[in-house]
Amino acid sequence: MIVSGVLKSEITSINQIIKSKATEAVHCKINGDDAQIRLTALISSMNVREKYLNGWFGGNRNKVSDREKNQSQISELVSRVDDLKSEIKSLDLLAKKIIDEYLRIKDPDYQILVEPYDAALKVQKATAFFIRKVDRALSEVRDAQGMETLDILSKNSAISILSYMENSEASEAIKRVQVGVVSFQEAINSYNNFIKGYKAPKVEVEICDGIDLFFDLVFDGFDFMSIFTLFFIRSS
Repeated sequence: MIVSGVLKSEITSINQIIKSKATEAVHCKINGDDAQIRLTALISSMNVREKYLNGWFGGNRNKVSDREKNQSQISELVSRVDDLKSEIKSLDLLAKKIIDEYLRIKDPDYQILVEPYDAALKVQKATAFFIRKVDRALSEVRDAQGMETLDILSKNSAISILSYMENSEASEAIKRVQVGVVSFQEAINSYNNFIKGYKAPKVEVEICDGIDLFFDLVFDGFDFMSIFTLFFIRSS
C-alpha cells in the first residue's frame, strides 16, 4: 500500500513535537534531580532553629529562603515533567488515531483485521453500561428491602408511602436492566460472529464451553454465564 505524502508529513510533524517535548522532559528531570541534591545538602547544614522555626531566634534566614526557593523549583519541575508526559501521551494517541483512520479507508486488509477489534470494543462498552444498570438495580432493590422491613415493623403511613416509592424505583431499575440485556447480548453475538472466521481454537473452546450451555438450559431467559464469558473474550 502506498502511503500518502500528507499522512507522512503529518506523522513526521507529530513525532518531531514528541521528541522536542521528550528532550525538555529529560532536561527538567535532570534539573530537578540537581535541585533535590542541593536541597538535601542545604537541609543537612541547617540547625534546629533554621529547620523548624524559619530562622527566627538565632537562625540563618538566608538558608530558610534558599530552602523555599529550592522546594518551589523542584515542585515546578516535577509538575512540568508530568505535563510533558501527558502531552506526549496525547500526541502519541493522536498519531495512532490518524494512522488508524487512514488505514480504515485505504487498506482492505486492515479493514478486515479491525472488525473483531471494533466488535470487542462494542462488547466492552456494552458490558460497562450493563454493569452500571445492574449495580443500580441492586442498590434500588436493597433500598426497597430495607424500607419494606421498616414498613412491616412500623404503622407509620409515611413509611408505607416511602416503601411504595422505593419498590417502584426498584421495579423501574430492573426494567432498565432487562432493556440493557438486548444491547449487551447483541454486542456479544456480533463479536462471536466476527471471531468465527479466525483461527483461534483456544478462544473458541473457552468461550463456547459446556458450563455456559448448562446455564443457558437451566436458566431460561437471560444468559448469566455470558458475564463470565466476557472475561475470556477480553483476555483473548
